[in-house]
Amino acid sequence: MHLFIKELKKLWRLFRTDPKSIGAGIVPPTVVLIAFFFTVGNFSSIRISVFNYDTGNHGQILEESILNEKSPLGNQAYFENVDTDITSARKMFEKNQLYAYIIIPEDFSKQLENGQTPEINFHFNNYNTDIAKNLRLYLSEGILSFYRTTDPSLQISVTELQNVPKQLPWFKIIASGVFMLAFLLGVVINTLYLLSLEKRNGTLLFYQLAPVNILPSIAARAVIALMSGTIAAAVNGIFIYLLT
Repeated sequence: MHLFIKELKKLWRLFRTDPKSIGAGIVPPTVVLIAFFFTVGNFSSIRISVFNYDTGNHGQILEESILNEKSPLGNQAYFENVDTDITSARKMFEKNQLYAYIIIPEDFSKQLENGQTPEINFHFNNYNTDIAKNLRLYLSEGILSFYRTTDPSLQISVTELQNVPKQLPWFKIIASGVFMLAFLLGVVINTLYLLSLEKRNGTLLFYQLAPVNILPSIAARAVIALMSGTIAAAVNGIFIYLLT
């Protein structure tokens, strides 16, 4: 017990003089927490417009069913309805200011009442495959809610009109991000590594003691770091070119 207490006191003194080890339990979880906050906990509704030309009641019920569906990520509506006219909506859609717009035809209720399958037009942005997937999914949930509110035996046909006829494969999209990451890491790692070398060799002390302007040194480091980042990006670019 005596040895245990002595060892405990020694380790406590060492920890108090250099408590960096506790950072391993603080920094990584905090980074993960912040990352998930911005990706999952910071959900925002997707901007769309719904144009209901239906002369009956079913069109209104469908519109409300689509717009009232809530996301479990933040108890917010999946879709935010942008109140505008069809011409403005198309212009906003072309400028990527609107993710999608839905057109409900004027005979929507009449077809349902006659036992037919009416068709709604769903114009949506499919530049990003993940957004396109969410747009389809959220619309399907809204239509399912419509069935539950009215009659499960009803059927609606959805005609999808996408703004991009062809999508890039996932790997090509990821590869473009990796190319930029290679440049960034080349710059950052080079700067930190050269600073650590100078500290280990003792030359960093001269910069702290010398009574001269440090800006030329910073500029030189920036040039070398940019060169390192360019080389790293070029090497990765070759690999990306060969793989794609």
